[in-house]
Amino acid sequence: MGSDPAYSAAAALASRFGEAEAHARNALHADAGRADAWALVGEMLLRRGKPGDAVAPLTRAAALQASGRTLVLLAEGLAATGRTADARATAKRALAAGLDPELSARARKISGE
Repeated sequence: MGSDPAYSAAAALASRFGEAEAHARNALHADAGRADAWALVGEMLLRRGKPGDAVAPLTRAAALQASGRTLVLLAEGLAATGRTADARATAKRALAAGLDPELSARARKISGE
């Protein structure tokens, strides 16, 4: 399995997500009020398949600065953990914030609109 190119590429990507998360956590040690760093931690956890761990940092990011992107990421984390009603409400908040077409499509999928 380790010699499979797809596996090797996936492992390298996961490693980069882990590195990005570590850099964001370091930034939070210096300034815990950085919404961008909280959002990055949450996004990297989502990308690493850990939605349950991603919800808390994304919630913190949204509380500090409720950007459309952060709200979509939070909605995705909530949906992946079975919190459907919360996910739909958060996706609707994201849509109201105004989103680019790609984020809008992701939010609409969750919100049911």
